[in-house]
Amino acid sequence: MEQVEKTSDFDSKQIDEIKEKDKSNKINNNELTDISEVYKTIFEESAVAITVTTEDEQIIFWNKYAEFLLKMDKDDLFMKPVRLLYPNEEWEKIRSINVRKKGMQHSIETKIIRKDNELLDVDISITVLKDDTGNIMGSIGIIKDISKRKKIEKKLRLKESAIDSSINAIAITDLKGNITYVNPSFLNLWGYENYEDVIGEPIVKFWKMKGKFVEVMDAVLTKKGWVGELKAERKNNSIFDIQLSATSIKNDENQPISMMASFVDVTRRKRAEEKLHQNAKEMKLSNIELQITQQQLRELNRTLEDKVHKRTNEIENLLKQKDEFIGQLGHDLKTPISVILTLLPMIKDDIKDEDVGKDCCIVRRNVEYIKNLVIETLKFAELSSPNVILEMENLKLNKIICEVVDNLKSNFVTNNIKFKSNVNNDVIVEGNGLRLRELFENLITNAVKYTPEAGGTITIDTKEEKKQITVSIIDTGIGMNEDQKNHIFDEFYKVDESRHEISSAGLGLSICKRIIEKHNGKIWVESSGLGKGSTFHFTLKLGS
Repeated sequence: MEQVEKTSDFDSKQIDEIKEKDKSNKINNNELTDISEVYKTIFEESAVAITVTTEDEQIIFWNKYAEFLLKMDKDDLFMKPVRLLYPNEEWEKIRSINVRKKGMQHSIETKIIRKDNELLDVDISITVLKDDTGNIMGSIGIIKDISKRKKIEKKLRLKESAIDSSINAIAITDLKGNITYVNPSFLNLWGYENYEDVIGEPIVKFWKMKGKFVEVMDAVLTKKGWVGELKAERKNNSIFDIQLSATSIKNDENQPISMMASFVDVTRRKRAEEKLHQNAKEMKLSNIELQITQQQLRELNRTLEDKVHKRTNEIENLLKQKDEFIGQLGHDLKTPISVILTLLPMIKDDIKDEDVGKDCCIVRRNVEYIKNLVIETLKFAELSSPNVILEMENLKLNKIICEVVDNLKSNFVTNNIKFKSNVNNDVIVEGNGLRLRELFENLITNAVKYTPEAGGTITIDTKEEKKQITVSIIDTGIGMNEDQKNHIFDEFYKVDESRHEISSAGLGLSICKRIIEKHNGKIWVESSGLGKGSTFHFTLKLGS
């Protein structure tokens, strides 16, 4: 009985212990369940993508963020070979790290392929899972999106490159004014070769005007910045002029964390400004002298104007007197000359002496020459007068030419000359008919006169341009040299004095020039030389 009781006691004690242990196990199981829930929540709600793979590197677990980051769902991810998440070259890079051997690898920057084939910059951490015997069971991958950081880094690199390559000298300092960075242009401008010579030095060391430092610092830290000009000192102690633009660099809280200064060498500009200022002073003095000279010139001009006006009046009076004299002389000479020309044939008929008869013929030719000279002189005087205005009308140019040529046909036959007109029948010019007939008669007669005895050709061409026409009278005559061309339109000038004719007064071409001038045109002559013919050109206004 005692034995039974002991056993019973023992059993009762054991039972109590078992109950206590069972109670403790229940508590531990509850704790494990709570911890498991916590880990599950962390896994699912994590702001990074988490994937779990098998020993064969196939995805079996993943969290919500992994689906969001990869733009994939359960059907896309389950049992997907993890290598398919990476471009080939990136997967090779990951494999080369040999994570399986190391067991863990933090921060591998790479790229992954999303479902839409977009490449995304990520940072991955890989942990290899092993069992108690050390055999690989799989791995856990933590994937962090770093695309925004990469974009920021790219922008920063671009800005850094822009600063480094800037032609402006740029320096960055701390809030005390000590240099933390300079670009190559800064070194070149101040004559330094090594960055170590300037990094850590106070920026004011490179200024000549050190008293400006406090003003600049105060403006940069408390205002929008500072812009102005300073004197600077190079490594070799030479002084030069710079323009400084300084501002502060602020953090996200809008607090200054450093300062940036941009320097431009304005030495040449300053020298140019100084020279310009000096030139301005000299110009001002020159202007004063010029004003004095202008005043003297104005006074001189007034005196000259008075003299010119007086001389002009005198010349106009003389020209008027000349015209009146020529007119009166012409009329006075025409009457007795006409009488002489009338009487000479009668006298010749009464003279029996043959020699005296011949002398009468000579006298008559000379009187006719004088008469012709008087007539031509009166024409020239009339055309030279500014008071004479020709009456203009629309005329058919070819009709005028034909009328003149018909009158000169006998001259063409006598001198063995072929005439050709290339003038269109429809050409209409604005002019005075009487004067244009006289113009063509003079020029064609002149061409006949200076054509060799063997004969030649005379051609008339025209060229229309805009509102005027150029008429050209081309002959195959004796031609002209440069001196003759320069004087051909002078009064009483004759091309060949050896061919002096009693019937020519030497005013024909001068009259032609005056006729064209009265028509507001131009006349000129061209010739390739003696024996090569001549071409007379003149312009007329086209009619309607």
